[in-house]
Amino acid sequence: MTNTDFDNSREWAAQAYELLKKRQEEKKQELEKQEEKKQELEKQEEKKQELEKQEEKKQELEKQEEKSRN
Repeated sequence: MTNTDFDNSREWAAQAYELLKKRQEEKKQELEKQEEKKQELEKQEEKKQELEKQEEKKQELEKQEEKSRN
């Protein structure tokens, strides 16, 4: 292997390594975005369930008030 071939091989390896690192970072960022979306959806679901509970309590109170009026 000549010195030029060795330099070319090193350059190719360095480029391949950089590309690999770049792809790994992109994958990591994509996974982080997905996790953030998942957490946001979970928060929204919790809010929805809380609102449903509040609505049920409100309806129950209204029923009780109606009964007490009669």
